[in-house]
Amino acid sequence: MHAVARVWNQAEEMLVAFLLAGMTLVTFSYVVFNNLYGVFYALGDALPFAGDAL
Repeated sequence: MHAVARVWNQAEEMLVAFLLAGMTLVTFSYVVFNNLYGVFYALGDALPFAGDAL
């Protein structure tokens, strides 16, 4: 019974670590893209052919 509990505890710890890493990557990506949005918006205004796409 101790072996099953040990395996379950290790699996639970790995799942929590995986989920925390995933949430960190999602949050990091959101912050980076949110801060780069202004750069791409200004670049789109500066390009002369950007208005032709609409």
